[in-house]
Amino acid sequence: MKLSGRIVLVEDEATHAELITNLCKDVGLSITTYTNAEDYYQHTEDFDVLITDANLPADNGFDICRKLKKDKKTKENAVMFVSGVDDPETIASAYEAGATAYSIKPIIAVEFIHQIEGILKQAKLSKKLKDKSEMARQVAMDSMKESERLHSVIEFVQEASSCKSYESVANVTFATTQRLKLHASIMFHLDNNEVLFFADDDEDHEFERKLMMELWHKVNSDRHIGTRFFTANNRAAASFHNCSMFIRRSDKSKVESLLDFLGLFMNQLEKTADKITSQKSVLHYISQATESLTNIEKQLEGLQQMMKDLKEEDLDNKAALLQKFDAHITSIQKQMDMMVASRAGYGRYND
Repeated sequence: MKLSGRIVLVEDEATHAELITNLCKDVGLSITTYTNAEDYYQHTEDFDVLITDANLPADNGFDICRKLKKDKKTKENAVMFVSGVDDPETIASAYEAGATAYSIKPIIAVEFIHQIEGILKQAKLSKKLKDKSEMARQVAMDSMKESERLHSVIEFVQEASSCKSYESVANVTFATTQRLKLHASIMFHLDNNEVLFFADDDEDHEFERKLMMELWHKVNSDRHIGTRFFTANNRAAASFHNCSMFIRRSDKSKVESLLDFLGLFMNQLEKTADKITSQKSVLHYISQATESLTNIEKQLEGLQQMMKDLKEEDLDNKAALLQKFDAHITSIQKQMDMMVASRAGYGRYND
C-alpha cells in the first residue's frame, strides 16, 4: 500500500515514536516528529494529519488539539490520538476536543495504517467539497455583482432617457459609474464642431480629451466602419456620432468584462444626445420662425399704411411707388427664406 500525505507526530515515548515513524515511511508518508507540545508549537509547515499522545509533559494532547482547532489555518486539519488509556470518558474527551480518530496502544500496524488511510481519504474529500462550495459561493457572488451592475445600468437608461440637457445626462451617467466603482468622462460632439466635455472629478483630463477626439475623428471620418471601442489595462473608451465616453477603474483590474456595459452606456448616451440636439433644433426653429413672422407682420403693416397714405399725385410717380412696394416685398421674401432655411435645419433631425 502506498499513501501520500504529510504527518506531524507529537510523542514523548521514543519506542512508539520510532514505530509510528517507520510505519508511515513504509507506506510513503512524510513525517515530522516532536517530543513535546512546545516544540510542536514552533511548527510552521503545512500538514494533513496530526498524531498526538494523550498524555504529554506540560500541554497534553487535548491542549494541542484544542489550540489547533481554534487556529483558522489548522482548524480543518485531522487529529488522531494515540494513547494507552482506553476508558470511554477519555476517548469521549478526545473527540470533544476535536479528534478525528482515537487509536489505543499497543499499536497494531495494519489497523493503524488503515486508520491513517481513512483519515487522509476523508480529508481529501472534505477539501474537495470545501473547494466546490467555495467555487459555488464565488459564482453566486459574481452573479449578484453582475446583477447589481445590470440593475444600475437599467436605472441609468430610464433616467437618462428623460434628461433635457447635456449636463443632466452627464450627471446621471456619473452617478451610475460611481456605483459601479468607475471613473468616467464624457464628450458631446455638436453640429458646429463644438464639443462639451464633462468629468466626474477635478483632475487633469487632457489624455482623455485627446483620446476621445482622436477616436471620434477615426470613427466618423469618411464613413469609417470599424471598432468604436478602445481598451488598455484598466481603461476603456468608445465613440459614436454624437458622443464619446472614457472609463477607468480605480484599481488595476482589466475592463474587458465591462465593455458590454460601456456599449449600453454609449447606446443610451447617443439616443439622449440626439434627442437633446433635436429639441434644441426645434426651439431654435420656433424662435427664428417667430422672429420672421413678427418681421413679416411689420412689413405687411407697412404696406397697409403705405396704401392708406397713398395720394393721387403719388400715382403719377410709378417708379417711386414700385420701389417702395418692392422693398416691402423683398423684406417679406427674405423673412420667408429664413424660415425655410430654419425648417431645413430642423428637418435633419425630424423628417
